[in-house]
Amino acid sequence: MAFITLASAGCKPAANTSGTLQLSAQPAWEDDRVMIESAIDFQPSLEMAEALARGVDLGLRLEIRARRRFGPLHLTRVRVDHLITLSFLPLTEQWQITTEQRSEQFPRRWLMLEALNEPRRWAVAGLDRAGIAQGDWQLQARVRIDLDTLPPAMHLPALFSTQWRLASQEHSWQLRDS
Repeated sequence: MAFITLASAGCKPAANTSGTLQLSAQPAWEDDRVMIESAIDFQPSLEMAEALARGVDLGLRLEIRARRRFGPLHLTRVRVDHLITLSFLPLTEQWQITTEQRSEQFPRRWLMLEALNEPRRWAVAGLDRAGIAQGDWQLQARVRIDLDTLPPAMHLPALFSTQWRLASQEHSWQLRDS
């Protein structure tokens, strides 16, 4: 009995394997268009990291909503989703980030995750200065793991696993023409 107690005394608690997903974002103007400038801090869970290393693409969905105020209500008028795909290419041993604008490759996973944390600009299609001038608008953004981008065989296990339920907090701003 004493041996078991002494042997377990040196054990450390298990490392955090649940992963994290955080969004740093702010609205920005580019010409007359509304943009979201964001950086995504993503640390995959153990299950996600294993799937990614085995060639399964991971999708991150940046969800942007613009809501216009009508009396006491804010109604969604514009919704834009941007898909960011993280991949491992086993034949070339490269890690890749793919967005609507471009595809970037990296020799190491940590370099890919570091690049994901660099600020990027995303369009809020259908919303410009003229639209903002016509009313009181609220802009919201968040990022989440998109389980729909996983292979069909992984949908059900991922749906029930807590390691696949990552989403950032929602950011919200009031927009005015300036």
